[in-house]
Amino acid sequence: MATPTASLSEGEAALARALTDYIPHVMRQHSTPGLAIAVSQDRRIIYDAGFGYKDIQSRAPMTADTTFFTGSMAKTVVAFAAMQLVEEGVLELDVPVNQYLTAFQIENPLGGGDVTLRHLLTHQTGLSTNPGGGLFPAEQPVPLLEEHLTNSYENAPEFNLLYHGTLSPTWGAPVGEKWQYSNRGTATIGYLVEIMNPDGLSLEAYLDQKVFGPLSMNDTQHPVLITEEYTRADLWERRSLGNTRVGQFLFGDSHKIGLEAPAGGIITTVSDFVRLPMAFIEGGTLDGGTIAAPETIEAMLTPAFDVGDYDQGLMWKLDRDENDHPFRFWHPGGAPNGHTNVFGGWPALGMATVMHTNSWPISSGRYEDMYQIEDFILRWKAEEQELGHPPEFRSWAWKTSYVLALLSVEAEASVGTPRSHFEEYLDTRITLGSVRYGHPSMSNLWDENGFRAGVTDAFPATGEVTMSHIENLANGGLAISKGDFLEIYANLGGAGSMIPNFWE
Repeated sequence: MATPTASLSEGEAALARALTDYIPHVMRQHSTPGLAIAVSQDRRIIYDAGFGYKDIQSRAPMTADTTFFTGSMAKTVVAFAAMQLVEEGVLELDVPVNQYLTAFQIENPLGGGDVTLRHLLTHQTGLSTNPGGGLFPAEQPVPLLEEHLTNSYENAPEFNLLYHGTLSPTWGAPVGEKWQYSNRGTATIGYLVEIMNPDGLSLEAYLDQKVFGPLSMNDTQHPVLITEEYTRADLWERRSLGNTRVGQFLFGDSHKIGLEAPAGGIITTVSDFVRLPMAFIEGGTLDGGTIAAPETIEAMLTPAFDVGDYDQGLMWKLDRDENDHPFRFWHPGGAPNGHTNVFGGWPALGMATVMHTNSWPISSGRYEDMYQIEDFILRWKAEEQELGHPPEFRSWAWKTSYVLALLSVEAEASVGTPRSHFEEYLDTRITLGSVRYGHPSMSNLWDENGFRAGVTDAFPATGEVTMSHIENLANGGLAISKGDFLEIYANLGGAGSMIPNFWE
């Protein structure tokens, strides 16, 4: 159920309507069984909704109140907790963490010096990627964090088995030499918060009192283990049930994850969790609750180094302000027990989003459905800014049929169909009875009015379709945005039109 639009501005209500129309098409495209989303704008949640099912067997619906496990999005919360202690002078970024540890010590056998909190926060300890401590059958007991970390550092195997059956060395580089994403490193940060906070609180209690409480995140918990025993009953009962996807097959969750919970063990809702990036956008304060000084927020969102497609901040991933995409801080999260999620914020837009799906594609395409929705939101906001008012609402079916018409007319023009055949073309091509669908889901993408509009725009008022007319369409003559055209064009095969050539 979407957020009521009565309290929204015209633009916010228009975006909410556009998302409600668009998201089901993305889910069908990616075979996503269930999706929940929350969007904030200027310190307010303007949209939260659920689509599909939180439990595909019972057909229980996904809603904005459905709870889910964040996976690695939790890393940003645990990292932030450590930065709160840095702000208080309890921890320091650049001293050896072994000064704080008594149960075990961290020694990188490949050298490079002492591991610091900064190394842990930027994945530069030399630890290689590891699968979050592994999956355990539901009946098998799981050791708690200190016991696990002590064993992991003192009796580290030479190699770890990763999610896809490949082997990765426990230590892959000297300290500070190389970026290597590490669940164990983040679990160590959580352990530092637990043993060093002045109040002697457990990590769960610390986060409740210092992060979730001040931000009014009342449906959020960091349990000791991701099991029914340790999770609040009201949250466990509302949880989304995960599915591992292999092709079009979905396999339900039958495991628990627990060894390195600080790296991915928060349970929450989309409308609760979006409050964290909202607070970051506001410099550490939200609705009267303060969680940090602006300088701490700025430090976490300052690029430390380039890791390829993005910059690494203090735990946060940072998109650069380029290619029509404004600066964004973000982090994905998921687990092979069947969940993928992503969240983040665009400070320049005053906007934040959280998305959850109960599907873990085992081979490829992970997060693509959610990234696609994020891109849609950015395109919509850019078009609103360019126009000075909200874009006219047109359904995704209307837009798809519009592009289909453009491609059809270009194809006809290539064999010489003139304007004089326009009426005949309409009568023979776009009546619903003549449309054939290659897949049942395509019926959701047909809109006769959209097709008619596309045919009208594609044919010049007089004469035949020419290259000059196609160029005019590309340069301002389309009824939809360039971004929407390119997405639909790719979905329709990415061939058959000269229009994209004029954008290169």
